[in-house]
Amino acid sequence: MNPDLKKRITTAVVLIGIMTLCVVLAVAFSWGWLALAILFLAAVSVAGFEFARICRKGQEKFRPSVYLFLTILPCLGVFCRACVSESFNLHDGLLVASVSFFVVMILSFLLLVVAGNNVLNDSSDVAKDIFVGVFLVGLGGAALEVLAISQYSALIWLILVACSNDVAAYFTGKKFGGPKMAPVISPKKTISGSIGGFLAGALIGFLASPLLPDSISFSLEVIWMSLVIVAVSQLGDLSKSYVKRLHDVKDSGKILPGHCGILDRIDAILMSAPVLCLWLFLS
Repeated sequence: MNPDLKKRITTAVVLIGIMTLCVVLAVAFSWGWLALAILFLAAVSVAGFEFARICRKGQEKFRPSVYLFLTILPCLGVFCRACVSESFNLHDGLLVASVSFFVVMILSFLLLVVAGNNVLNDSSDVAKDIFVGVFLVGLGGAALEVLAISQYSALIWLILVACSNDVAAYFTGKKFGGPKMAPVISPKKTISGSIGGFLAGALIGFLASPLLPDSISFSLEVIWMSLVIVAVSQLGDLSKSYVKRLHDVKDSGKILPGHCGILDRIDAILMSAPVLCLWLFLS
């Protein structure tokens, strides 16, 4: 077996084990939701740190702590609200996430004004980083935290769909190759891999639909939503790759052997989590 593939599989098994333990705690104990909440708060925090470190390279306008604060504030807001609430649900979580995200957007516009006060080009560079970071890690992290606390079965469904897309895209692209999907942003991603991701995501999404509310499981709506989740997941991957290319960074980190950084691993579910939250809210 390829050594790199072996490392990827080993790391994936460990991550699955940690996730499974947290889910078991959430099911077995009334306080078990806290395990999932802390797990995803930690993951989003590390992803925010990795994103801040990426933005730091080649851009000295702001300290990495500024980007870190902006990206983790919405997720932290959701976590704190859940800790003081007696009956935290999806609606409460989305309200807190929306307010926190609005605050972060106001602060982001303030940063753009500060950055462009002396050199206008500085604000342009900062805007690109903030736009991707606030939406991908900030809003996505808050949505993940909402799902982890109030809809953990739906979160498992999301992870299964996003991961099946990743795995299928990797092996399909490697097997068939073909035209590149975004050669400048992500040279290794192919159209054949993207198609394989869509097919696998739709299949797994349908088979795993009992994890979703009864009213929508095993329905045509689930297939359509799985395809939307895959499309948004691939967009999240490309968005992160875009920022890395801007700063000439290959990997977001090295914390996960074979998978690089946390941000490299959860970018897909970060981008698709708000979509799932909206879908569950409307359903």
